[in-house]
Amino acid sequence: MKRIIVSSVLLCCAMLMADFKLDNVFSSNMVLQRGVPINFFGTGTPGSKVKAEFKGKTVEASVDADGNWKAEFPAAEADHVNYTATFKDDKKTVELKDLLLGDVWFCSGQSNMALLIGATFRRGSTAQNCEEEVKNATHPELRYAGQQRRSSHVKGLPAALEFGGWVKSSPQHAARFSAVAYFFGRQLNQDLNIPIGIINSSWGGTSIQQWISREGYYKSGVEPEASSVRRLDKTEEELDKFDAEENERYITNAKKWYDALYAAKPELVFDETKLNVAEMKTDDWKEKLMYKPGTFHVRWYSQSFKLIPAMKESCFVFIQNPSVQCDVWLNGKHVAKTRPGTGKWLKRPMDIAIPKDADKEGTFTLLVRAEYVDRQFQPCENDLLLKTVLRNKANQTQQLKAWKIKEETALVLKKDMKLPRFPAFPECSHRKPNWYTHLYNGQVDAWTKLPIKGVIWYQGCSNNGNMHYYPLHKALIQDWRNKWKQPDLPFIITQLAGYGAKFTKDWNQYDPTAVQPYALTRDIQMQMLSIPNVGLACTIDIGENTNIHPANKQDVGKRLALEAERIAYKKNVVSQGPIFDKAVPEGNALRIFFKNAKGLKTSDGKAPAGFAIAGEDKKFVWADAKIEGENIIASSPKIAEPKYVRYAFINFHKDLNLQTGSNLPAYPFRSDAVDYSQIK
Repeated sequence: MKRIIVSSVLLCCAMLMADFKLDNVFSSNMVLQRGVPINFFGTGTPGSKVKAEFKGKTVEASVDADGNWKAEFPAAEADHVNYTATFKDDKKTVELKDLLLGDVWFCSGQSNMALLIGATFRRGSTAQNCEEEVKNATHPELRYAGQQRRSSHVKGLPAALEFGGWVKSSPQHAARFSAVAYFFGRQLNQDLNIPIGIINSSWGGTSIQQWISREGYYKSGVEPEASSVRRLDKTEEELDKFDAEENERYITNAKKWYDALYAAKPELVFDETKLNVAEMKTDDWKEKLMYKPGTFHVRWYSQSFKLIPAMKESCFVFIQNPSVQCDVWLNGKHVAKTRPGTGKWLKRPMDIAIPKDADKEGTFTLLVRAEYVDRQFQPCENDLLLKTVLRNKANQTQQLKAWKIKEETALVLKKDMKLPRFPAFPECSHRKPNWYTHLYNGQVDAWTKLPIKGVIWYQGCSNNGNMHYYPLHKALIQDWRNKWKQPDLPFIITQLAGYGAKFTKDWNQYDPTAVQPYALTRDIQMQMLSIPNVGLACTIDIGENTNIHPANKQDVGKRLALEAERIAYKKNVVSQGPIFDKAVPEGNALRIFFKNAKGLKTSDGKAPAGFAIAGEDKKFVWADAKIEGENIIASSPKIAEPKYVRYAFINFHKDLNLQTGSNLPAYPFRSDAVDYSQIK
């Protein structure tokens, strides 16, 4: 009891003496939203006064009993003036410099939003032409705030910014910008001639459920699985206990699996103390190796690098995806390892400090030996350790070049080896769709106090094929509008690009009758257009069949910007390609009508591709198609009386070519429509 009383007293004293500060969403170089009252807010000692000065006006605010203060200034329009704001209490002064008035956009989703421009092109990890893009990234009125990846089960967390705050678009920082967010913001900045602020808050592999708040989820009426509700309602203590149990389950079973493997294949046991890495030659190592499903891989990775000046004071290597077993050497010295059965699962991420006494002017050599079980469903070119950067204490980063790779062992896990099933990763992973609200709490909540112009959203891969995505997506849009207290907040969605690694050579192997999961998700995204002030940028034509992260992020950003200009800025622009209207039987063919079909053409001058038709039985076959004015005529000798038509309604199609005269692609569609709004 005494301990509780003492703790309470100390807590009260801490509140009374709270340090005066601005909220974390504010920093120099930021863009403030035009056209609405400008509020600065933060914390301080209850009862104290805060004097705020901005644009020639002075506002005095009081710190309330909870330690919060807010200073409100009148709304102002965008201009090209760099402002300074000053805030004082009786002990401290805080100054924000180089502030702009313009429009702020919140950019969120999973890996295709998180994907960086990058300093060196690596397929699946950086944007095309990234070297040139970074070199030319000087846009002083385009400002960027990168939210660090954080999750929280119960409560909202303060904002945590990469780079230590907002930064100007420049070659110094641009490599670490979200490519989609940057190209979107750059287009708006150029088209509208006003300052643009972009906030990137995204996390690869995440499902939509994690981005909806607890209140928004319950208010939506969406009925989740019973297990999901139980997880949503766990206390922090219950969650800690669950995490510990999941971690223990994983490391215990992973150790058992490796023990069984080594019993069957004792030659695979590795002892890092018996290896002389100085004698290893990497000249013939490859830049890419394919994943092989159902295979146990042992692979070596190598690269050399020099530190840029910003890294020479304090620097460590950040490896985002170390494997189940991993050994790391730096300049020939063994510096780190992971093993199943010890520590937290996979020990993600891995940080390796560069010694203070190292020659910072010299070349560093990084060598990694990784053991892992491939859990992919199909071959894939992406490799395990693609995301590796250098980082200093100020959170500045240096992108490393691509790894050189060598395969030591590729062991197909046959049934006759009598190995147990490799354990599933712990459910506490951020990638699990049943852990609702975590990323709203960790990466969105803090930003809802800051007025914005709108949202761009690129997500859906982790929910692909799930009809439940419609009510969840609708719930997310409504939730964020409620949280920002902006009921008409523009919300611009990126429709999923083509992706289908199953048939890498011939898309015609797809059954046009079967509903492919990515096609279903695109169809759901299409129905989001029925919600006011929601836009949809089509990217079906820029997908890559074996790369879930297509490199052409420039067109993604441009198309999102066009939709934003139509919806948020009411500009008379062509922002959408052809959208299906109706299909009318015409003899043994279908005449297909579109909206936005002015100048209907194909991108390559060939006949339109990607159409399938069916009769009353809804058994689809691939069709021949031709353009007649603003219509498509589709037919097949296999279908005498066609009734239904689909376009691009598969995971991937290599030669989709239908577009408008403005070169915007036709949206995928099905005339045998499903009303996803009836899904609960």
